[in-house]
Amino acid sequence: MDCWHREIERANTEADVVTRAQDYLLLWSPVELAPLARESRNVRIESGADIDRLKRTASAASITPYTPELHELASYLWHAARRIGEIRRSHHA
Repeated sequence: MDCWHREIERANTEADVVTRAQDYLLLWSPVELAPLARESRNVRIESGADIDRLKRTASAASITPYTPELHELASYLWHAARRIGEIRRSHHA
């Protein structure tokens, strides 16, 4: 899934990151996201705050038997959150 990470790096605005993260989340089936749904009723991405919330939820859930799949999702969300931080800092510089 390196192409998805490259897309995050190409994002120039927070909205771009959110859109890419929304698209990425659509690849996940409800069964794969079920462990997240147990922790957070809202497994959707509509803003940078949602990315931050889901990254924490996915990270916590990745220590369960679902580790490989959720670790991949958590890694992507951490990357997306980091990119949003970079974009925000560049606009304040």
